Amino acid sequence: MWQDHIITSLMSIKVTSAENSKNSFKDPAVILSLLVVGILYANLSVIFNSSIQSFRIPIFPLPESAQDPFQIFGVFSYYETNNSQLTIWGQATNPETGEFYWKQLPSDDYFPFARGDQNSRMWANRQYRLPDHQKHNDAWQFMGRRIKDRYNQLHPKDCLAKVGLQSLTWPRSADGFYAQQTAKGAERHFWIIAE
Repeated sequence: MWQDHIITSLMSIKVTSAENSKNSFKDPAVILSLLVVGILYANLSVIFNSSIQSFRIPIFPLPESAQDPFQIFGVFSYYETNNSQLTIWGQATNPETGEFYWKQLPSDDYFPFARGDQNSRMWANRQYRLPDHQKHNDAWQFMGRRIKDRYNQLHPKDCLAKVGLQSLTWPRSADGFYAQQTAKGAERHFWIIAE
C-alpha cells in the first residue's frame, strides 16, 4: 500500500516537472537568472583568461567580440593613485615655412564614447594583454591609419604625414580629473602609430 503511494507521488512529480520545464523559459525569474549567470561567466572569462594567456588555453571560452564590454577596468579591483589619458597627435606641415609640427587631434572625433570606454578602446585593451604584443601593435597601426585617412579626407589642404599617441599620467586629486594635470606634473610617453 505504501509502495503504491510512493509510485503515485513519483509519477506526479515527473509529470509536474515536465510541464514546468516547458513553461520555465517563459518565467521572468528564469530569464533573469540566465542573464545573471551569463554576465558572471563573461566576467570570469575576461578576468581569468587574461591572467593565463601564456598557456593559450582559456579556462572559460568566450568569443573575442563578446569580451569587449567586459574589458572596462573594475571599479573596486584596485585603487589607482594616478589619472591617465591617451591623446591623439598628428604631424602636419606649416604652409608658410614648410616645417613639420605636431598638433593634438580631438579624441572625441575618432572615439565618441565616455572617457573610460574611449581610453579602453584607444589602448586596444583586448590585444594589450596578449603575450606577443604583435596584435596590440597591429591594432594601433590599424587605428592610426584609419585616423590619418579620415583626417586627410576631411582636411585635404592640411594633410597629416604621421599620427601618434601620447600617454599622460598625473596624480589624482579630489578637486577633479584634470586638477593636477600640469606641464611639470604629468609624465608623458609618445609613440607613432601611423606613417
